[in-house]
Amino acid sequence: MRARPSITIFLGAAVLAVAPIGVAAAAAATAHATPKRPVIARLVSAPKVIAPTLRVEAAQASPAPPPLNPHDPNAFVDPLDDFHVISPYGFRSGRRHEGIDIKAAYHSPVHASFAGTVLQAGPGLSGYGNTVTLDHGDGVTTLYAHLAAWTVKRGDEVAPGDVIGAEGQTGNATTYHVHYEVREDGVPRDPAPYLSGE
Repeated sequence: MRARPSITIFLGAAVLAVAPIGVAAAAAATAHATPKRPVIARLVSAPKVIAPTLRVEAAQASPAPPPLNPHDPNAFVDPLDDFHVISPYGFRSGRRHEGIDIKAAYHSPVHASFAGTVLQAGPGLSGYGNTVTLDHGDGVTTLYAHLAAWTVKRGDEVAPGDVIGAEGQTGNATTYHVHYEVREDGVPRDPAPYLSGE
């Protein structure tokens, strides 16, 4: 008797073995293998980093203060510190006194009372001894007389409070002091309003 052939069927990864034809028996030749699912790579984009916007606003420059007015007595500083008046402006012994005489400690520094340019420094004005004359612009000048010494020269620029000399007793002076004049367009003005406390 001839042996009946058996049939082997391949179904994907499973193998089905069938018994010889005519025999009603079948068995699985291999264990069912679970097919692996393909790995799907998901690309997750990195979160977007938004840099904060830095707003830089140009600093608003403060407007420059208006220039000081040489016609404003309140804009002036005192020529001497801790002074007192020894002779006021006006007529004195029948003669016109065109300035004011102020006195402080001997050889006290003399200060420019307003910003300006030195017109003259040293001796030369009759009776006034050593003097300094400052031009403050717009026709305003100041004179500082009877100085023991001067520290500026013609053409120098000075700021309010700069030392321009030292109090003295040169020229026609009976004691050490500073003869201080303020003029507008050559016309003498009473210096008292230009001095603190006067």
